[in-house]
Amino acid sequence: MFQRFKRGTLIIVFLLLGAFLFGCSCDDNNKEMPRTYVADGIYLEYKTLDVNNRPLISTVAVTIKSDTIDSVYIDCIDSEEISVDGVIDYKLKAQSRKELGYLFGLHNQDELASGYKKQDLNTPEGLQIYKDHLLAQNKKEWFEQAAILEAYFKTGNSVLELDNGYITSLEGVSIKDIAFSELFVKAVANAKTGTFKAFKYVNKYDVISVTAKISKTKKLEKLTLDVLSGKTSSGIFKFDLESRMTMKYAYGMYNKDDAEYEYVRQDLTTAIGLETYRAYLEVSNQYEWFQQSTLFTNFILSNGYSKVRMASDGEHLEEGLIEGVNMAVGDYYRLLNALNKYMGRGLG
Repeated sequence: MFQRFKRGTLIIVFLLLGAFLFGCSCDDNNKEMPRTYVADGIYLEYKTLDVNNRPLISTVAVTIKSDTIDSVYIDCIDSEEISVDGVIDYKLKAQSRKELGYLFGLHNQDELASGYKKQDLNTPEGLQIYKDHLLAQNKKEWFEQAAILEAYFKTGNSVLELDNGYITSLEGVSIKDIAFSELFVKAVANAKTGTFKAFKYVNKYDVISVTAKISKTKKLEKLTLDVLSGKTSSGIFKFDLESRMTMKYAYGMYNKDDAEYEYVRQDLTTAIGLETYRAYLEVSNQYEWFQQSTLFTNFILSNGYSKVRMASDGEHLEEGLIEGVNMAVGDYYRLLNALNKYMGRGLG
């Protein structure tokens, strides 16, 4: 059954076998381990809400590092009432709850049992009295409770027990779950599909968003910009049901009287008004918002974010850079810069 080999032949056989095994070992080491998440980076989700007739934005960001959840960040942006020509309106606050810290004043109200009186937190004395009150009553400010919730989410858990919307299942946490658990699940799902998002708000409550999708090979596949607005009527605020991208021509970026083309502002809720407006855009060589937005993002998809050149005003593109894009893109450009950082400079 076994043949007798000469000594030299046997040595050669062992050398060949060793080379084969070593080669297999190297190949195994060079193979990239399958990832849970498409790429490291910051994956964000947010939700625009109408709460107590006011605009509000909840947000959750999940940081993926070395293919694991490294940290979770939750926050909430409230709004304040303003008066415009005697009419009630609202605007989103410049600082979020996290950024306000103790100034948010979650527990800053008169309390009969402890004798605490509501303080002016903008004064050093009032702020210190409030902090002492929290310590004495074993209460935590919103950002402190958010930190506990973040630590819970970091473990991968998302299920919360609620009582009328308020969290009851985590020790030291009694804040309301303003879609945080929902957004955490979505942010993790974004990490698994390579979907990056960023947003900012301007002009009281216009919410600008940008979404980028990368492939498993880290190639940028899709990039979209959008804007969601809202309106206040009789003191009641509502975000619009449709964004500028979904409204398309109905947004009416240039829908105003134009004597040069004998165009009269149209009712874009009617078929004839919409068609008249589209014909006007064509003869006047103008593009609607969704078209200019698409031209802008397509340029980045083809050339990279680093190739975008802004004019000296910082709001418009360098003349002639992208034919057809005449609208101000400063806010979009700056938001794309934030997204680029989330992606680890993945926009090119």
